[in-house]
Amino acid sequence: MIHETAVDESLNRLQAHFKNRVVARPPASVSDLAELEGLSGSLPRDFTIFFATCNGLRVQLESGEFDAHICCLHEIESLLATRDTPASFAGLALLRGDPGASADWLVIERGAAHGSVIRWNPWLPGAVVMASSFGQYLRTWVDYLIERFDQRGRPRLDRPPSRFDAAYSSQRDPEAGNLVRNPEVMNWLHDLDLAVASGDDFE
Repeated sequence: MIHETAVDESLNRLQAHFKNRVVARPPASVSDLAELEGLSGSLPRDFTIFFATCNGLRVQLESGEFDAHICCLHEIESLLATRDTPASFAGLALLRGDPGASADWLVIERGAAHGSVIRWNPWLPGAVVMASSFGQYLRTWVDYLIERFDQRGRPRLDRPPSRFDAAYSSQRDPEAGNLVRNPEVMNWLHDLDLAVASGDDFE
């Protein structure tokens, strides 16, 4: 299956480059996944494949400038279970970053954006599409880490500095561009911005 190939390929490339600097948690159990889906509803296939492979991971970098951590199920559940957070009302699951600031979120709410990844600060307007799917997000994240950091986790001096942002991702994910041009997705992102500005929740 294509989803299994995308996840396995990304993780294999990450481990081949960084070797023992990659710290992957043991796979999540079926009951752990069922518990998460009890909070979130049905999850995208590539997302569940990732957790059946490893329950979150971290790359140990010498530089602290980049958050090289993909959340485990329990980190995601703790935010979803809180229910009074902007992300839980918006139908988002945390993937990477500070949930109180700018972070990357998987869209689990049903709709045109379902299964895509956005970058969003719950307190500021300006949500943007980062990837068309979790599998594509993982692939692009791994690309960035390998390009930006050497095998010892140090920033590479032989390449110009770059940022892991929507501009970087869109060059590797044509489907993300299609989402950006989708009126339903744009309206949904606009509603996120309006809710932030007005202080409304998503009930």
